[in-house]
Amino acid sequence: MSATVSFTTTSVFTLTHARYLTSKIAADLHLCNLYYDKPSQQHIENLAEELALLLKDGYVKSFDFGFESNNTRIFSVQYDVCEDGTIKADDDPGSIISSANLTGNENFFNFLTYSEKWERLSLFEKEEIKKILPIKRTIGDPPAIGSGCWTYSDKSYNSGGVGIKRSTYRAY
Repeated sequence: MSATVSFTTTSVFTLTHARYLTSKIAADLHLCNLYYDKPSQQHIENLAEELALLLKDGYVKSFDFGFESNNTRIFSVQYDVCEDGTIKADDDPGSIISSANLTGNENFFNFLTYSEKWERLSLFEKEEIKKILPIKRTIGDPPAIGSGCWTYSDKSYNSGGVGIKRSTYRAY
């Protein structure tokens, strides 16, 4: 006689999962601060909190940061959110470019792209969420891609079934 056992598990993505993922991004931001003295520690904390709160409810499509000059990227790190469970790896953060050719005239930037779920919210719902966020964003476009190259998916982070692919860009 044989018996068959089956079970189903469900996973709920929580603020704890979101904070875990954003801690990886914050670690990369801390390296950026160490190498280039930007962004400030307070700004890193604010970015991590904003990302965690938005990520928890599925409102982030991508986030990137880096340095630009004349609206063209010099180097940047981009994080793409994948909520379909396809990213299984959970790498350690780090390996941020430590030798970008910065002359001192560059600006630090960060850019957040909202998800389709965010776009489906009413204007009132968006404004209520924005009230609790530590970052007050303005509408704009990310810096352009110049002559350089992307290293796609150089790191992957995963928690609670949500994954983040990290890619880096460096100008020639």
